[in-house]
Amino acid sequence: MASPSLPIRVFLCGTYADIRDERDAVLTAIEHLGCERDSMELFGAHPEQPIDVCLDEVRKSDILVVVVAHRYGSMVPNLSISYTEAEYQEGFAHAKPCLVYIKSDDAQVSVRDVESDPLKIQLLKSFRSTLRNRHTCFEYDEPTSLGVRVAADLSRMNNKLNGSSASLTNSTPSQVDKPNASDTLASVLATNTVRVGFFRFPPFIDYFENNGNIVPSGLFGEMFKSVAQKHSLAMSCIPLNVGDAIGAIEDGSVDLILGVFQTPERSKRVDFSALLYSFKIGGIALASLQSVRAIGDLQRDDVKIAVCKGEVGHEWAANTLRIPKRRLKVLDSHSLDEVVNVVESGVADVALSAFVTLKQYLQQRNETRPRLRLMFQRDPVTVCAEGVMVARGQDAWADWLDTQLKSAREHPRIRELERLALSSFPNVVQRY
Repeated sequence: MASPSLPIRVFLCGTYADIRDERDAVLTAIEHLGCERDSMELFGAHPEQPIDVCLDEVRKSDILVVVVAHRYGSMVPNLSISYTEAEYQEGFAHAKPCLVYIKSDDAQVSVRDVESDPLKIQLLKSFRSTLRNRHTCFEYDEPTSLGVRVAADLSRMNNKLNGSSASLTNSTPSQVDKPNASDTLASVLATNTVRVGFFRFPPFIDYFENNGNIVPSGLFGEMFKSVAQKHSLAMSCIPLNVGDAIGAIEDGSVDLILGVFQTPERSKRVDFSALLYSFKIGGIALASLQSVRAIGDLQRDDVKIAVCKGEVGHEWAANTLRIPKRRLKVLDSHSLDEVVNVVESGVADVALSAFVTLKQYLQQRNETRPRLRLMFQRDPVTVCAEGVMVARGQDAWADWLDTQLKSAREHPRIRELERLALSSFPNVVQRY
């Protein structure tokens, strides 16, 4: 187990040539969370045989991320199993927590990436069966969603490994020394009251006033109202700005916040539960803009970018692209009108935000000849999971919310609301 003062070490276990994109997505997710990452492409030169190096690195790791697609992989000399399965079996034998991700049979796969050797086909089938019997596996379709899921699962595994005093990143004690998780859950159920934070992100989370009372609405709002009714919980509802969300969790103003994007920076200070949807993040620019066509163009020294303070676009531009401050226009506002004004006035070339928000804005403008256009629809800036934000270390509370909201989502009325919401934004939002 990693020391509370050291980052968790994650070993990526899987084939190579057929899942290069998946490996890149997973290793990037591990790096963004501040973990130490380990995998065969990072080994370097060693005097020992490859299998000995692999198994030694597995034993040194805290967690195994196992990715299995449609090839079994190279066989270990003098053994009847592949390197991938040997690494997994070594980790399992040493009681390493294993997060397992299996590529869907319905996913689009090149013929060259499908196992053709009869013996290996049977070995792969047996390996998949073993993994499914031993673990709760996640089935993925494409690399981007896999990276998002791995980031979410590793963030949750942090508390299971080290408790509330440790972090996947170098958090300060004030960020992690929070009340025990069972206290929050016990308090909510004992008092039959829960303090719910949320903000406007229709149709997924919104609110309205009824006789002076604030009532959450939207998909997450309806799901949580169903949970509250089931357990006879009175809700105290508190509208928030996105930039105030983490502070409200850390100072105990709210017990949870509905419908929040999980990001690497946010995961340093808070936990997430009930990650139910993934959202693509993109941009908006003048339709006449020709100098920016792809994400790589944002790195050019003459391109200026507008973002809302504390939102996903801000984090991605500052921490992933490392855009210098002189090219980054950070607005202390969450009004898309203000963001668009910055673009239309020429102060910035591109504004970054969730595609859901951007598409709704353009639809409301209803221009015959649109002055603005969406950017990066085919290759999004990033993809974020949306769920519930809770304080660090509140495992029992987070697990309870995860179970309750996932159960509520299967109610026919909620499923119909979900269908309508997702159908409004095809290829932009996906169900987890």
